[in-house]
This record gives sequence, structure tokens and C-alpha cells, in this order.
Amino acid sequence: MILGLGTDNTLLLKKTVQAPWEKLGSRPPPLVAMIVLGNGVILGVGKDTTLWKQDLSGTYKQIPNSQGLKGGAVRGRLLLGLGVDNMLYERSSFSLSTSWGKIANTGDVISLAVMPDKKLLGVGTDNLLYTRSSPAAAAPWVQVPGSGAVKSVAVTPDGTLVGVGMDNVLYTRATLTSPWVQVPGSGPVVSVAAYPFACDATG
Repeated sequence: MILGLGTDNTLLLKKTVQAPWEKLGSRPPPLVAMIVLGNGVILGVGKDTTLWKQDLSGTYKQIPNSQGLKGGAVRGRLLLGLGVDNMLYERSSFSLSTSWGKIANTGDVISLAVMPDKKLLGVGTDNLLYTRSSPAAAAPWVQVPGSGAVKSVAVTPDGTLVGVGMDNVLYTRATLTSPWVQVPGSGPVVSVAAYPFACDATG
């Protein structure tokens, strides 16, 4: 399943990449990105740079000590935050009350996703894709040739890359080095995320 953030700040859902967008739940606070946890819970990254989580009543609550973000992703038990300084931060995805720890030498990316093999995938400030073998400070970002231009990226469980183009329309890449292919009728959205588990067309 693909989660999108519409240009009108609505949360949208695609059960498959080619399926139409469906509106998802109540209107969140103003967001810039989404993070989907391993249990399917959606965290919103607010324009106020903090994380927001929907409670059982459908009300969005701010997560303490979560400020300074513009995106993020989940890698195993780690919640990786993408800071407003374009650097990566980490905290346990199972203990959201903990504080962020900064990971040295991890800039500069504007969107973050995790591939099935646990490699990190980022969109650079030049709107090209970059990979990183791990969040470790010693692991450099490596540019993916011919991979522009997108401003947000997600990866489905089967390894398909889904990007938001500069025209706010979705594009897919079957593999990391495949060409981008436009998804008809998939805009306008400003950010995209993927559920970390497979789903059939009926949801």
C-alpha cells in the first residue's frame, strides 16, 4: 500500500501503485511527510517539525521530544528521522518518548526510505537518488546515476521505487537502476510513503 500527502494536506491511500487514491481518515495537522511504522501506525511529520500520531479517537497528538524533523523512515527497530539540517537522527521505534540521537556525516538528503535489503535510499538536495549501506557514520551516500528528478521517495516490499516528481505526480522504478515511469492519474501529491508489508488489491 502507498500513502500519499495531497497538496491540500489530505492523507491518501493507494492499495496498489496503479489503484486510484482514496482519502484516509480525518484531516491531520499540516504535514510535510509521513512515516509508517512496522505495525502500520502512521506518524505525520508536521510543518512544525514535530511528529504527530493519531490516537484511538482519531485525534492527532504531538509526540514529545520529536521536533526538528522534515521526514524519516523505519529500519528494523530504529526510527530514523530526517532533520531540518538534512542530517539523520535515530531513536527506538518502540519507545517514541525517547530523544533523538544525531548520526554524524549523514547529510544531505531531503527524503528518506529503506529498501528491502535494509539499505537506505535518499533523495539528495539535487533531487537525485542516493543509497547508503547503513545509517552508520562511516557509510557514505552513493549517487544513483540518471535517477532525477524527484522530491520524495518510498520503496514497496517488493522493491519497487515510488517517487514524487517535480510535477507532484507519482513515478515508479522497477529496480534501483530502471527508468522512471509515470503513474497516470496519480497527482497531485507532495510526499509519499509505503507500508512495510505486502497487501493485495482488496486491502
